[in-house]
Amino acid sequence: CIRDRLLPTQTLSLRLCILLVALTSCLFVFLSFLFSRGCGRLSLLSVLVMVIYPYTKRFTYFCHWVLGGVYYLAILMVFHALSIVTPSMLFAASLWGMTVGMIIAGNDIIYALQDIEFDRKERLYSIPSCFGEKTAICIASCCLCLSFISYLCLLFYLSYASWVYALACFPLIAIVRMVRSYTKGKITNIGKK
Repeated sequence: CIRDRLLPTQTLSLRLCILLVALTSCLFVFLSFLFSRGCGRLSLLSVLVMVIYPYTKRFTYFCHWVLGGVYYLAILMVFHALSIVTPSMLFAASLWGMTVGMIIAGNDIIYALQDIEFDRKERLYSIPSCFGEKTAICIASCCLCLSFISYLCLLFYLSYASWVYALACFPLIAIVRMVRSYTKGKITNIGKK
């Protein structure tokens, strides 16, 4: 529940949190530029998106996909850091980033189930507060299905050896299990003790 978190309980002061976020963000951007200019630019964009993300809850329920976008950018940063920036590899990075971004968005929707009452009271936008629990679970499941499709497209695009496809079954199984747990209602007690 929101009131049990570090800032509302005043376990950490707001001033300390802002200082830590500013310092770690600067360090993150500095280190990213050491890898490559492209990685550094993407790090600036990802920090900006992370700063904007909490505010998006005040005007759009697409906030969950904004958070997923940060993880999409992270995958692109890895390829830039490794100097793998050919169009072919950037397309592969985009498929991988979409896979990760959709998993994050889906799980953020599920995570928001525990804050439905608070979000509604504060008039914050989230999929659960705007559309209800059942629709939120359905949308989160669709996000995971999209990540599944993106992951399969990535595998076929890269066309690795058969042993790679065998190893790729493990993440695919995890995605399928998550979708099944969402749709069977096993996540309704998230965050409740």
